[in-house]
Amino acid sequence: MSVTGLKQYEATKAWRDKLFCPLSRILVKFGVTPNQISIFGLLVLIGFIYYIDTNLKLSMMFLIIHLLLDGLDGAVARLSKNDCTAGEIMDTFVDYTGMFIVIWTLGLYTYVDPNLGLLYVFLYLMMVGLMIVRYLLKIKPKFVIRSKYIIYALFAWLVFTSQNYLNDALFIFSILMTPAIIISLLKVNNRLKIENFKIKDY
Repeated sequence: MSVTGLKQYEATKAWRDKLFCPLSRILVKFGVTPNQISIFGLLVLIGFIYYIDTNLKLSMMFLIIHLLLDGLDGAVARLSKNDCTAGEIMDTFVDYTGMFIVIWTLGLYTYVDPNLGLLYVFLYLMMVGLMIVRYLLKIKPKFVIRSKYIIYALFAWLVFTSQNYLNDALFIFSILMTPAIIISLLKVNNRLKIENFKIKDY
């Protein structure tokens, strides 16, 4: 992550911590753990799936709750001094599992083209995976496309206006992510060649 990107990330965390501070204090007082919040946030998406075919506004509310809980778990972890690697792994797992569930559900109920949705999720996860590898290898990315929140916002736009731009957005972001993935693959490959990296055979 670049210096600018790191500063933005830290600023975002500080803003969320301040926003969730009153609720975080209550949850920490009652012994609620970040992992419990993460898992509950994932389970909330059951409501998103259940109501998407009958009540779009209620379905969207469950999605918003999921997103709020996704921000709350980190705030609770930092307040309780429990922000460890294991918690970050759980948070990442829940985050991207949730994204897959949302896109899959939108495809299931034909709000997006299922094949386009699958392509988008595949490319997004590949991009994130490569960004993690680049971080470990200290290869600074110039920019990161965090498009899933725009997709969620466009779903909200659909709910209130009946105008569906989701397929257009998925197509555009899939195109934008493709060169980013190729560049990351090349940079990682070059770094591994330079450092003569070898995978040990256990």
